[in-house]
Amino acid sequence: MTTHLAIAPDFDPTVALAQAKELRETTRDTDLPVVCVGDYNSTASDSTNPTFETYQSFIDAGFVDTWRQTHPVDLGFTCCQSLDVSNAESSLSQRIDLILAKGRIDIVNAVLVGDKQADRTPSGLWPSDHAGVTATLQPDKE
Repeated sequence: MTTHLAIAPDFDPTVALAQAKELRETTRDTDLPVVCVGDYNSTASDSTNPTFETYQSFIDAGFVDTWRQTHPVDLGFTCCQSLDVSNAESSLSQRIDLILAKGRIDIVNAVLVGDKQADRTPSGLWPSDHAGVTATLQPDKE
C-alpha cells in the first residue's frame, strides 16, 4: 500500500492519526504480509514531536520500521529540502518517509536515495524536497 497522510491545519496530529487508523484497519483481517510505504507527515525520529504518535501507532499495531530495523542508530532523515530544491547544503532534519512492514516478511536492507550532495543535478538541484527510501524485502521462508 502507499499513502500520503495529511498535514492538518496548525499541524493537528489527530487528522493523520485517524487516517493511519483507517489504513491499518484495511489490513486487519489478512494473514498476508503487508507493506505500507509513503510520506506519513509524522516524524519517526523525534518522540517529543506531537506527530510521533501516528508513527508509534503503526509500531504498536505490529508494523516494523524497515529503516530502524536495518539502521538502528542512523537517523535516516528524509525531509525536507527547500521547496525549490536549490539549497546548497542538505536541510533534511526529519524522518517522515517510511516503509513499514507487517507479517511474514524478512527485511534485508533499507537505503536512502537523493540525500547526498552527489545526488544533485548538474545545475545543483536536489532530486526532490524529500529523500526517498527503498527497502529490500523477501517472504519469510518459515
